[in-house]
Amino acid sequence: MDLPDLVIFDCDGVLVDTEATTNRIIAEDLSGRGLPITAEEAVGLFAGGTILGVAEEAARRGAAIPEGWADLIYAAMFDALRVEAAPIPGAVALVDRLLAAGVAVAVASNGPQAKMEITLAPSGLLDRLSGRIHSAYDHAPKPAPDMLLHAMAQAGTGPDR
Repeated sequence: MDLPDLVIFDCDGVLVDTEATTNRIIAEDLSGRGLPITAEEAVGLFAGGTILGVAEEAARRGAAIPEGWADLIYAAMFDALRVEAAPIPGAVALVDRLLAAGVAVAVASNGPQAKMEITLAPSGLLDRLSGRIHSAYDHAPKPAPDMLLHAMAQAGTGPDR
Protein backbone atom coordinates (compact mmCIF):
# COMPACT_ATOMS: atom_id res chain seq x y z
CA MET A 1 0.00 0.00 0.00
CA ASP A 2 1.25 3.47 -0.92
CA LEU A 3 1.11 5.59 2.25
CA PRO A 4 0.73 9.38 2.20
CA ASP A 5 3.68 11.53 3.21
CA LEU A 6 1.55 13.52 5.63
CA VAL A 7 -1.79 13.35 7.43
CA ILE A 8 -3.19 16.66 8.68
CA PHE A 9 -5.79 16.38 11.43
CA ASP A 10 -8.24 18.95 12.68
CA CYS A 11 -8.11 19.07 16.47
CA ASP A 12 -11.57 19.59 17.95
CA GLY A 13 -13.91 16.69 17.38
CA VAL A 14 -11.22 14.73 15.54
CA LEU A 15 -8.33 14.25 17.98
CA VAL A 16 -10.01 15.51 21.15
CA ASP A 17 -13.63 15.63 22.25
CA THR A 18 -14.17 19.32 22.95
CA GLU A 19 -17.30 20.16 20.99
CA ALA A 20 -19.92 19.50 23.67
CA THR A 21 -17.98 21.51 26.25
CA THR A 22 -17.22 24.50 24.04
CA ASN A 23 -20.74 24.68 22.63
CA ARG A 24 -22.23 24.49 26.12
CA ILE A 25 -19.99 27.35 27.31
CA ILE A 26 -20.82 29.47 24.23
CA ALA A 27 -24.57 28.84 24.59
CA GLU A 28 -24.59 29.66 28.30
CA ASP A 29 -22.61 32.84 27.75
CA LEU A 30 -24.63 34.09 24.77
CA SER A 31 -27.91 33.25 26.49
CA GLY A 32 -26.85 35.63 29.27
CA ARG A 33 -26.05 38.29 26.68
CA GLY A 34 -29.46 38.39 25.03
CA LEU A 35 -29.19 35.53 22.53
CA PRO A 36 -30.90 32.54 24.15
CA ILE A 37 -29.61 29.43 22.40
CA THR A 38 -28.93 25.82 23.31
CA ALA A 39 -25.61 24.01 22.87
CA GLU A 40 -27.18 22.15 19.94
CA GLU A 41 -28.15 25.44 18.28
CA ALA A 42 -24.61 26.74 18.84
CA VAL A 43 -23.30 23.79 16.83
CA GLY A 44 -25.54 24.67 13.90
CA LEU A 45 -24.66 28.35 14.03
CA PHE A 46 -20.95 28.29 14.77
CA ALA A 47 -19.37 24.87 14.08
CA GLY A 48 -16.01 25.03 12.33
CA GLY A 49 -15.60 28.77 12.70
CA THR A 50 -13.49 31.00 14.87
CA ILE A 51 -14.43 32.69 18.13
CA LEU A 52 -14.21 36.05 16.39
CA GLY A 53 -16.72 34.72 13.86
CA VAL A 54 -18.96 33.58 16.73
CA ALA A 55 -18.80 37.07 18.24
CA GLU A 56 -19.69 38.72 14.93
CA GLU A 57 -22.63 36.41 14.22
CA ALA A 58 -23.91 36.57 17.80
CA ALA A 59 -23.80 40.38 17.74
CA ARG A 60 -25.60 40.36 14.39
CA ARG A 61 -28.32 38.24 16.01
CA GLY A 62 -28.70 40.67 18.92
CA ALA A 63 -26.25 39.50 21.59
CA ALA A 64 -24.50 42.22 23.59
CA ILE A 65 -20.88 41.27 22.90
CA PRO A 66 -18.45 43.39 24.93
CA GLU A 67 -14.95 44.43 23.93
CA GLY A 68 -12.59 41.58 24.81
CA TRP A 69 -15.32 38.92 24.68
CA ALA A 70 -13.01 36.42 22.96
CA ASP A 71 -10.66 36.51 25.95
CA LEU A 72 -13.58 36.05 28.36
CA ILE A 73 -15.07 33.10 26.50
CA TYR A 74 -11.71 31.44 26.01
CA ALA A 75 -10.98 31.71 29.74
CA ALA A 76 -14.28 29.98 30.53
CA MET A 77 -13.66 27.32 27.86
CA PHE A 78 -10.11 26.63 28.99
CA ASP A 79 -11.24 26.16 32.61
CA ALA A 80 -13.87 23.65 31.52
CA LEU A 81 -11.63 21.87 29.00
CA ARG A 82 -8.92 21.30 31.59
CA VAL A 83 -11.44 19.07 33.36
CA GLU A 84 -13.62 17.71 30.55
CA ALA A 85 -11.54 17.28 27.38
CA ALA A 86 -10.66 13.72 26.41
CA PRO A 87 -9.11 12.17 23.31
CA ILE A 88 -11.45 10.79 20.69
CA PRO A 89 -11.38 6.97 21.04
CA GLY A 90 -8.66 5.57 18.79
CA ALA A 91 -7.06 8.95 17.99
CA VAL A 92 -3.86 8.38 19.97
CA ALA A 93 -3.44 4.87 18.55
CA LEU A 94 -3.97 6.14 15.01
CA VAL A 95 -1.38 8.90 15.41
CA ASP A 96 1.07 6.36 16.85
CA ARG A 97 0.48 3.94 13.96
CA LEU A 98 1.02 6.68 11.38
CA LEU A 99 4.23 7.84 13.04
CA ALA A 100 5.50 4.26 13.34
CA ALA A 101 4.84 3.79 9.62
CA GLY A 102 6.92 6.88 8.82
CA VAL A 103 3.96 9.10 7.93
CA ALA A 104 4.32 12.71 9.10
CA VAL A 105 1.42 14.00 11.17
CA ALA A 106 0.28 17.58 11.79
CA VAL A 107 -2.68 19.46 13.23
CA ALA A 108 -4.45 22.41 11.57
CA SER A 109 -7.12 24.03 13.72
CA ASN A 110 -9.14 27.21 13.70
CA GLY A 111 -8.67 27.27 17.47
CA PRO A 112 -5.80 28.98 19.33
CA GLN A 113 -2.56 27.26 20.32
CA ALA A 114 -3.39 27.64 24.02
CA LYS A 115 -6.58 25.63 23.59
CA MET A 116 -4.75 22.85 21.76
CA GLU A 117 -2.07 22.75 24.43
CA ILE A 118 -4.76 22.25 27.09
CA THR A 119 -6.68 19.59 25.17
CA LEU A 120 -3.83 17.63 23.57
CA ALA A 121 -1.48 17.44 26.57
CA PRO A 122 -3.28 14.91 28.81
CA SER A 123 -3.26 12.19 26.13
CA GLY A 124 0.37 12.80 25.15
CA LEU A 125 -0.64 14.07 21.71
CA LEU A 126 0.88 17.48 22.44
CA ASP A 127 4.33 15.91 22.85
CA ARG A 128 3.89 13.63 19.83
CA LEU A 129 2.87 16.55 17.60
CA SER A 130 5.17 19.23 18.99
CA GLY A 131 6.22 21.75 16.35
CA ARG A 132 3.52 20.54 13.96
CA ILE A 133 0.46 22.13 15.51
CA HIS A 134 -0.91 24.98 13.40
CA SER A 135 -3.51 27.55 14.42
CA ALA A 136 -5.70 29.97 12.50
CA TYR A 137 -4.36 32.58 14.90
CA ASP A 138 -1.06 32.26 13.00
CA HIS A 139 -2.51 31.58 9.52
CA ALA A 140 -5.70 32.36 7.62
CA PRO A 141 -8.50 30.20 9.09
CA LYS A 142 -9.88 27.20 7.26
CA PRO A 143 -11.37 26.80 4.74
CA ALA A 144 -8.57 29.01 3.36
CA PRO A 145 -5.73 26.64 2.40
CA ASP A 146 -2.88 28.66 3.94
CA MET A 147 -2.52 26.64 7.14
CA LEU A 148 -2.68 23.32 5.30
CA LEU A 149 -0.16 24.45 2.70
CA HIS A 150 2.16 25.60 5.49
CA ALA A 151 1.92 22.19 7.19
CA MET A 152 2.70 20.49 3.87
CA ALA A 153 5.70 22.74 3.22
CA GLN A 154 6.99 22.08 6.73
CA ALA A 155 6.73 18.33 6.08
CA GLY A 156 8.39 18.70 2.68
CA THR A 157 5.40 17.43 0.71
CA GLY A 158 2.49 18.66 -1.37
CA PRO A 159 -1.23 18.10 -1.83
CA ASP A 160 -0.65 15.13 -4.15
CA ARG A 161 1.04 13.18 -1.35
